[in-house]
Formats: sequence, structure tokens, C-alpha cells
Amino acid sequence: MNIYKKVIMGIILVNIFLLIYAFEIESNNVEITHPHIKINNSQNTCKLLVISEFHGDKELIDNVVKEINLIIKREKFDAVIIDGDLIHYKEGEISSLECLKNINHSKIYAVLGNHDYRSFSYGWKNKELADKVEKYLENLNIDVLRNENRMICEGNVILVGVDCIWAEQDDLKKAFNFKYENSIEKSIPKILIAHNPDIIYKLNNESPDLIISGHTHGGQVKIPLIGIVYMPSEAGKICPEGLCEINGHKIYVIRGIGGRPRFLSRPEISVIELS
Repeated sequence: MNIYKKVIMGIILVNIFLLIYAFEIESNNVEITHPHIKINNSQNTCKLLVISEFHGDKELIDNVVKEINLIIKREKFDAVIIDGDLIHYKEGEISSLECLKNINHSKIYAVLGNHDYRSFSYGWKNKELADKVEKYLENLNIDVLRNENRMICEGNVILVGVDCIWAEQDDLKKAFNFKYENSIEKSIPKILIAHNPDIIYKLNNESPDLIISGHTHGGQVKIPLIGIVYMPSEAGKICPEGLCEINGHKIYVIRGIGGRPRFLSRPEISVIELS
């Protein structure tokens, strides 16, 4: 075998390895992160387990639920948050979410992402599909926040959930419409959950103490010396993952667990402690 054939064979073998690594190894190598985030007006700690990006992958969901329950055995949480893209685009994928009923926690909240609205006929605006996802989740005792808010952490935090930007269903004014007694919401920290971090550019008078988003997959595929191959978010170009500040607002972007291939962007379950 001459030198040219050896080089070509070497390139082919390296590419095969990289494909196997990106699709099968890194995509299944979930990292559990523990960010500790300081927020304004906080009187007590609040711990949230945050996941996103299921994309209708039943095997992945089943494995992640087992991992979540192991974490819950070790640590106490105030709530579990699912930050969108539960399915990929097919109605038949909704049943893959059934295993979520096995999460051993009584407080589970979710917002919907762009893929929960996706179909070939409607683009990113299939509200009928999103409504079916919501109904299925509600039957699993998962509280879906579509421009709504809830008090969590024993009344020490207000969780604000906003609907999908790409579907044009987001309504921040409605989401931040608090109806609690004695206007106590004015002094309580507010955590905004939105699938797409670009919600940060739509804030007007709303001033959450923290935004938690997904959508970016952490960049999903990062080429050394080049960077992220594709980023479907303007805010994600500034903050593809982790804790950042944009326009004076704190935002934590999780990498999520689904989406293949992944290269230099491991799947993430985030245990966020607020204080």
C-alpha cells in the first residue's frame, strides 16, 4: 500500500471514529452540572432540576428519567423543570413522553419549544400539535406553563413560563400577570423559563431575576479552531451555554439532553441552586 492510500485510509478511519463518537458516545454521555446562582431579593435557597431537548427519543427519555430519580435520591429539589422541545415534530412521538410520569417528584413544570409546534404543513406554528403535547403532559401531572406563572419553593420564588417565540405564542405581559394577595409578588424573585434564549430581546417592563433557556444544545457541534457550526439563536451566539449576562439580564442556557450528533457539547442535566 503506497503512502497516498495509507493517508486516505487514515482519513476514512478517523472520520468513522468521529461519527461514532459524535452520534453514539458523546450524545449518550450526560453531564450533571451544579451551578449556584445568586439572585436579587432571595430570602431562601431554591433548588431546581432542569432538563430539555427530548426530541421524542423514547430510549433517551427512559434513561434520563432513571438518572433523574437517582439524583433525586441524593438531593432534595423544590421543582423539576422541562424547558421545551419534548417531541421532534411527529404526533406519534408524544407517547414517548409517558415515562415522565415515573419522575419521583410532585412538582414538575414545563414550557413548550419550537419542535413542539413543528410540522411539515405548518412550519413552526402547529398549535394543534402543541395543544396535544400540553394535554398529554397535563395527564401525567406535569404543569405546562403557557404564558402563566406559579409560586414555587414554598412561596419564595415565582416561576414564569412563556410560550414559544417561533410559534409567535409568547405573551410576556400575560405571563407576568401576577394575581397574588397583598402585592407580595413585588419583592419575590422571578425566574423566567423560556425555551429560546432570544426571549431576552423581547423583555420590556418585565425584569426577571434570572432567565433559564435551552434551544441552543450548547452549540451541539463545535469544531476546534472554528467554533460552533450552526446556532439558531441570536442570544445563543453570545451565550451558547452556561451563565451569562445580556442586556443587563442574567440568563442560564442549558445544553439539554437530546440532539444528535454532539461534538464538544455533552448532554446536560442541570441542578440549579438559587440563593
